[in-house]
Amino acid sequence: MSLDFMTLVRPSWEVIRAIERLHPGIAFHSARYVAAKMSLGLTPLAMVFYEGQRLVAGSTAFLRGRRAARHLEIPSLTPMPDWEQFRHGLSRVCRREMAWKATIDTYGAPLPVPSGLPGRVTKRPRLEHILPLDDRIERLGATCAHRVQIKRARCLGLSLVRSREPEALVRHAEAITSSMLRRRLRGESVPDYSDFTAEAALLQSQAGELFQIVDQNVVHASAFVITSAEAGYYHSAGVTSIGRHSGASHYLVCQISEALRNEGMKVLNLGGAAPDNPGLLRFKERFGAIAVPLEAAQLDLVPEFIRRSLDVLRGSAEWLRAIPRSSGRH
Repeated sequence: MSLDFMTLVRPSWEVIRAIERLHPGIAFHSARYVAAKMSLGLTPLAMVFYEGQRLVAGSTAFLRGRRAARHLEIPSLTPMPDWEQFRHGLSRVCRREMAWKATIDTYGAPLPVPSGLPGRVTKRPRLEHILPLDDRIERLGATCAHRVQIKRARCLGLSLVRSREPEALVRHAEAITSSMLRRRLRGESVPDYSDFTAEAALLQSQAGELFQIVDQNVVHASAFVITSAEAGYYHSAGVTSIGRHSGASHYLVCQISEALRNEGMKVLNLGGAAPDNPGLLRFKERFGAIAVPLEAAQLDLVPEFIRRSLDVLRGSAEWLRAIPRSSGRH
């Protein structure tokens, strides 16, 4: 039976849940994640393959922005049975919806970005660290130094608290601000973490959850985890200055992995780390996590006639600015 590719704008919840069932290990395809994105004003899409009436492959995507200035986002591109059909379908939906920019990410996905994508394509390599949950973290290859830090936190009586309350998100923001400040003082380039609107929406839809290591209600380390039926994704994390010296970050990963393992999940995806942050890379690797090389891509899909028109307009503007202005005197 032949395969038919479709791109459905505002798909039914039946289709969204069917995609979720195809990818129980990818949090970015859960119905709760889609609901959170919709609450933020994004338009959902389903990029799917059908074999007759049966959905056999698919990824969720989102449209951001107003018509004629839209941006199409695929958070987690998954394997497709016919990449040629997918590429043509992606090009068609971007033209139809006037989305002249597209971002293809591979969060939690098992493959690099395919070749032959439409438009002007800029790819960048990325790395994720996968921690299996089939045993306790100390038995999965964690280094001696990491095990010492975990033991220190236990001896200090630190404990795990899980929450979806707004107050916990405030504490999470404070821990991240503390981490970013230390990195900035070391001369590192750090991302802007001032807006936690997306995290609030994910908490509200129950797509995400906060895990925090505390001592007498004082948060030492905090992590935001997006979950699916079989996996957790370590979305963002921070640690206070006190937490750095108490093993709180190490203990946090240990406690998250134990909690998810007890709930029947199979992996904890620790996410990536930029090459200019070797400390974070070492931190994740030393838990015994498996490093998986991936890719992301930015697509510039502006039609050539529009691009040429913009070049002409920019040239005219530069010419006009170069004309000497008259003083107005005669």
